[in-house]
Amino acid sequence: MPLRIEAAFLFAVICFEGGPMKKRICIILLCTVMIIACLFVFVACQNDGTAAPGITGGTADDDDDDPSDDDVGTEGLEYFPLDDGTYGVKAGAALYLKNIVIGSKYKEKAVTVILPEGFKNSAVQEITIPATITTIRDSAFYGCISLASIKIPNGVTSIEESTFRDCSSLTSIEIPNSVTSIGESAFSGCSGLTTIEIPNSVTSIEESAFSGCSSLTSIEIPNGITSIENSTFSGCSSLTRIEIPNGVTSIGWYAFDKCRRLTSVSIPNSVTGIGGWAFDGCRSLTTIEIPNSVADIGYGAFGDCPIESATIPTWAIGKLSRENFTTIVITAGDTIAGFAFNNCRSLTSVIISDSVTSIEYSAFEGCTNLKSVTIGNGVTSIGDDAFRSCSSLTSIEIPNSVTSIGDDAFRGCSSLTSVTFKNTSDWRAVTSSGIPTSLSSSELSNPSVAAEYLTSTYRSYYWRRG
Repeated sequence: MPLRIEAAFLFAVICFEGGPMKKRICIILLCTVMIIACLFVFVACQNDGTAAPGITGGTADDDDDDPSDDDVGTEGLEYFPLDDGTYGVKAGAALYLKNIVIGSKYKEKAVTVILPEGFKNSAVQEITIPATITTIRDSAFYGCISLASIKIPNGVTSIEESTFRDCSSLTSIEIPNSVTSIGESAFSGCSGLTTIEIPNSVTSIEESAFSGCSSLTSIEIPNGITSIENSTFSGCSSLTRIEIPNGVTSIGWYAFDKCRRLTSVSIPNSVTGIGGWAFDGCRSLTTIEIPNSVADIGYGAFGDCPIESATIPTWAIGKLSRENFTTIVITAGDTIAGFAFNNCRSLTSVIISDSVTSIEYSAFEGCTNLKSVTIGNGVTSIGDDAFRSCSSLTSIEIPNSVTSIGDDAFRGCSSLTSVTFKNTSDWRAVTSSGIPTSLSSSELSNPSVAAEYLTSTYRSYYWRRG
């Protein structure tokens, strides 16, 4: 190479001693020689296996010092050196291939990472991932609409953000026990996925992880999960039941939004909060049990849910749509607020726990199909118009704890023929002007007489005991 440079220099000196035309010709010839020299340098570097400046990757069909030591997989894949001395892989020229095998080694180094967006929007249908892969980066298979199945090798610890997002043909996936986290939108839009088994090693599932998995019929949430994040299962319209494990403390906003076929959900006592619109649009959800541990329920949490049977604390009453109620069990809380179930015309049965101390004004007014009411032993007062116009109610028992019954509490209960007072002594009916009338204990001991007094004779009186 030095000899070529010296010859070019000597040639330039001789040329520049001539006239202008000769100089122009010489300059052109000199430039041509230098270009040829650079080409020689480039070719020499390629033959030596040295990458040209600025080129950091290589393809699966590149020559190698010892190709027999490599398992580079499908031709056209691109491999890039990583800081730890291993290699990451991307689709490269294999972007439009249907069947891909990722090599386990490149340039005698392990291939450990599928790079971000490595196969995004590729035509791949089947892919073989070697055991050397420990990391699948975000959006690695985003938009691979033809990908039907995949097996994640043992050793991968996380499925990152949007890894399989919009893989609409994906029907089968194997997740190993090494995985501990599933990232945001990891499987969002996988509309062909009917079932998925999440290993118990998973302790974190991020927002929207399975949103839009419209064919998913069942899923078992691992016991290590402590929070159902926002929109995690939103739009899983084929999901029929869900069991939330004990240990989960919160259910996020839109967590099960538009799960239209969801008929059953089990909420454990560990849950303390349910976010807004968490179950909005679950149009098949007719039964719900909200544990007493739930202290906060966001706006619209059960919007558009035709709940018929509810087991709930008093503070959850206003969070549910009431128009389809048939059976209500109140499990906790001290007050059933005024108008709580007013005009719930489908309601037929109510059970009130011993924790409740007050049934306020018009709480059950207009519940024309209410036939059965069990009042807990903790209730001390029944408010004005509390059961007014409950025309299907035939009998009721007033527990020993009750010391006051408001004006017109049972007015319009035209079918009520039996009222059993557990304590018949010392009752008085007081007019609006404050004039009391003592009620005979012997008369109140007769259920039919007691019914007549409450619904007719003394119906507009304020009843007081003691």
